[in-house]
Amino acid sequence: MLEILSHVGLAFLVSYIGSLPFGVLNLTTVDIAIHKGMLKAFWFALAVVLVESIQAFIALFFSGFLTENPQIEAGIEIAIIPIMFFIGVYYFRKKPNKEKHADDFSSFGKGIILSILNPLAIPFWFFWGTIFTVQKLLIPSLFYILCFVLGVVVGSLCALMTYAYIGKLIATRLQLINKWIDKIIGVILMGLALAQLIRLVVQGL
Repeated sequence: MLEILSHVGLAFLVSYIGSLPFGVLNLTTVDIAIHKGMLKAFWFALAVVLVESIQAFIALFFSGFLTENPQIEAGIEIAIIPIMFFIGVYYFRKKPNKEKHADDFSSFGKGIILSILNPLAIPFWFFWGTIFTVQKLLIPSLFYILCFVLGVVVGSLCALMTYAYIGKLIATRLQLINKWIDKIIGVILMGLALAQLIRLVVQGL
């Protein structure tokens, strides 16, 4: 029982802290909370963590396979560059929308798409999984990997909803954030796409 709690708790801590720096996913959660309410922000966050749970499982369970076949990861990283860039352009050009007409599925679907496009999730969990395995903090068996993934889900969900609550609280006092948050998300996405391209070009030299 202690080992189960240690796996869940360790994953919760890493995923919660790792989700706190400003990024597309947490800022989008804030955007949805402001414009559509906390319930739709929750559906978005839930979609994000469901995808991240799969990404974390892949990184942990198939770490050996990914290490032996780096061309697969490289192909994924190349494919997401134009997608990320054009979604960034969409957000940058998007007009502020004060209406709450979108349904829960649209928030859930947006969470799925943006989480899939997150280029850092698999390398992030591959890195921490390797460290924890070497330090004997993560038992490399299916059961304990699933326990670890459970902690990832809970930690990331709590972090995103923390952003949603605080962002909505601030927005009621600073209405200016409603005007600029979409542009901030767009700039971050386009910047990530450019950084990804530069990194791949430099690695190829």
